[in-house]
Amino acid sequence: MRELAASAARLATDLDHPAYDCFYLALAVQQQYPLVTADKRFYDIVHKHPYFSDRVVHVASLQTR
Repeated sequence: MRELAASAARLATDLDHPAYDCFYLALAVQQQYPLVTADKRFYDIVHKHPYFSDRVVHVASLQTR
């Protein structure tokens, strides 16, 4: 848990975004899964980052059947 908290804190600083959202990103990175979010602002910030742009998916881009 400490490792996850440390990663989230680094991401929060790097992305200039609140740590509570960065916990989800840190967990997604750790588990090697994409992060699906409806938060457009967070999506835009992460998507612009050179290392994490492939880790985030905006819920609006998902198609329902």
